[in-house]
Amino acid sequence: MFFYKFKILTLIMFIIKVIKILITKLERFIKIKNLKNYPDKIYNISVDDVNFRMSFGNQKIGETILQRINGVREIDTTAIIKSILRPGNKVLQLGSCYGYFAMLMSDSVGPSGKVICIEGLPNNFKILENNISKNSFKNINCFNYFIGNKSDTIAFGLDDMSPYKSIDEYQSGLDIKNTEKKILVKVINIADFINQIAFVPSHIFMDIEGFEVDALEQLSKHFLKNYSPTIIFEFHEYLYNNDKGLKYLRQLLASNNYITRKIGSNIIAFK
Repeated sequence: MFFYKFKILTLIMFIIKVIKILITKLERFIKIKNLKNYPDKIYNISVDDVNFRMSFGNQKIGETILQRINGVREIDTTAIIKSILRPGNKVLQLGSCYGYFAMLMSDSVGPSGKVICIEGLPNNFKILENNISKNSFKNINCFNYFIGNKSDTIAFGLDDMSPYKSIDEYQSGLDIKNTEKKILVKVINIADFINQIAFVPSHIFMDIEGFEVDALEQLSKHFLKNYSPTIIFEFHEYLYNNDKGLKYLRQLLASNNYITRKIGSNIIAFK
């Protein structure tokens, strides 16, 4: 009898838990649905003790933007930034998107530090520059480049909100004939770029949708043998080739005397 009652109670508790989860998801859906965005709308963002302003241009408000508005985007990445960056550090951020993490990095390194941002998608880059201009951070420089090794340029649509179609075309070597509605973005070798601007980062952050493979290969040829930046990258195993997966990247870093640790969806590498 007791066992029967226990099973009924467990089932009731499980049903209540499921209902609570569904209610939470419904509330978030309604909030996103009712949150209207327009190009010049400014949101006051608070991430713990860091405050800044952001707008999102022509982007629709979805879950990932709502996380930014609420100051809870990628908690693991936020914790890493706040834990390891110090005043005076020099940061290279590959894949800056709208600038949320760039501003957290800027606050962490302070006026004596520097943050170099690279964002490939022109639409995102426009939003990024706009967001940097809305705040008092003076130690951030932004560049609209793409990191790869297949050609000198990549073609993005004028209003592309996602890079994946253009990336697929770039990866397949598709010749883009009609460029009237396209923006050609320069493809760079990241090690050459660092050398050209005479910038030696103490930390490199990457979230570049699988192109961390290209970036790490470019850096490993000479740069990582002469310098020892801490490297943090979000890994994207579903985007890797079979012979160049996460194991390959960790071995590549190990060959340059790096120790790697997995933290959530990030790899942190240090000497």
